[in-house]
Amino acid sequence: MHGIAQIDGEYAFASHREVPWHNLGVVVGQAMTIEEALILGGLNWEVKIDPLEVATYMGPVPIPNKYVTFRIDSKDGYVPLGIVGGNYEPIQNQTVIETLSLVADMTEGSIETIGALKNGSRIFATIKLDSGYKVGGVDAVDTYLLATSSHDGSVKFTILTTPVRVVCANTLRLATKKMKTNWTVKHTTKSDLLINEIKAERQLINDSIIEFNSIAERLADINITDYQAEKFAEHIFGLEGKETGAKRIAEERIAGLLDVYKNSTYQAGIVNNGWGLYNGYTEYLEYFRPLKNMDDTTKSKVIATSVFDTKTDAVRSDAIDYILTSL
Repeated sequence: MHGIAQIDGEYAFASHREVPWHNLGVVVGQAMTIEEALILGGLNWEVKIDPLEVATYMGPVPIPNKYVTFRIDSKDGYVPLGIVGGNYEPIQNQTVIETLSLVADMTEGSIETIGALKNGSRIFATIKLDSGYKVGGVDAVDTYLLATSSHDGSVKFTILTTPVRVVCANTLRLATKKMKTNWTVKHTTKSDLLINEIKAERQLINDSIIEFNSIAERLADINITDYQAEKFAEHIFGLEGKETGAKRIAEERIAGLLDVYKNSTYQAGIVNNGWGLYNGYTEYLEYFRPLKNMDDTTKSKVIATSVFDTKTDAVRSDAIDYILTSL
C-alpha cells in the first residue's frame, strides 16, 4: 500500500505543483498558507488522549501508565492512532506546520506539500527554500525543509534539510559525522521549550546548506575510473573476507550498484566523478536494493516513505568519506 492516510474519506495529501505519490491527493497550483495546508492536506484535526483500558468480563480495566492517542473522523468516528506512555504529550499538527514555517523563516503561502501516513499516525510537510544550486554547474539541486512527526510515539518531531536533485526528485541528504542536518523533539512535557530552541537555530540550517554545497563540489571535482568505482562498491558492501554465500550476495549488490551508477537515466552528465558515484549509490540504496523480492504493494510503500528514513545516514557518511579520502 502507498501508506497515505484517508481522512474523512479523502486521501490526506496536498501538493503545490504535483502529486508525486501514486496520483493521490490534491494538486493546489500554488504554495499554501498554514490554514490552507491543514485543510487541503486533511490534517485540520487535533490529537486527543484517553486512558488505555482492556475489556474483561467485569468491565473495562485501565492499564497503568498507558494511553491511546486518537482523532475523530467524520466518516469513521473514533480513530485510534497508537499506544503511548504516561509522559507522552501530543504535538499537534498545527504546531508542527507553524514551527516548520518559522524555522524556514517564511511568511504566509509557503507550504509545498503536506500529508499523513498510516491512518494519520505519521504526518509530514515540506517547504522549498530559496537556495537552489547547480553542482559542478550542471546538476540542479533544490533544498527543502521537511517536518515530520508521529502521534503514536514511533517517531520524534523532526525537522531536517533535504536536498533534492531536480532531474529525478531523489532525496540526497549528504550525511557526514560533523554536519548537522536534523533537529528532533521528544513528545514530552518539555516539548514546547525544545521547539522554541529549534526555531532559534535557523543559522545552523543555513550552515548545513552551505556545507552541503561545499561537499557536493568536492565530490564533483574527483574524477572516477571504472576501477575506482569497483573498489568503492567493494568497500561499501564489504566483499573482502566473506564466505561463499555472503560473498555471492555482496557480488550481486556490487553489480547492481555499478549498473545504476553507469546506466541509470538520471546519471547523465555526472558519471565518472565522485558526485555521480555518490548519487548512483544513493539511488541504488533507496530504490533498488531495498525493493528486491518485494511485491508491488510493499515497493510502493517503501518508495513513498523513503524520504523520512534517517537510518541510512551512517552508511551515507561512510560512502562520502571513502570517496573524499580514498579515491
